[in-house]
Order: sequence, then structure tokens, then C-alpha cells
Amino acid sequence: MILDSADGRATVTQLTEALGLRQPTVTHHVRILVDDGLLTREPEGKYVWLSVALDRRPAIEDLLR
Repeated sequence: MILDSADGRATVTQLTEALGLRQPTVTHHVRILVDDGLLTREPEGKYVWLSVALDRRPAIEDLLR
């Protein structure tokens, strides 16, 4: 979903709605992905945008093919 979005980013709320999961569950998994360097967090006003880390993007795209 993040890679396919128009600007390459999404919020936890967007992921929660798309996945049909509860916010705490998504937040927990996002935290793991951020800690592992797969996602980056970009605070912007009252939102925190998540995007795939630039240095990890080619490997993730390859994995998803």
C-alpha cells in the first residue's frame, strides 16, 4: 500500500483501514519495521507519515515481484 500510494507514503490510520486491523496492532508492527530500518517516520503537523526507506526500497520491490 505504501509503495503504491501516489506520494509513496501512508499513515497508520490509512494502513489500519486498508488492512482491517486495530490501530494498536498496526502501530506495533510499524514500530518493528521502523526499528529494523525498513520504514521511515516523517512527522508533518498532526500526522506521522510512513514511507519505505530509500536504501531498502529496491530489495522490498524485488521481494514483492
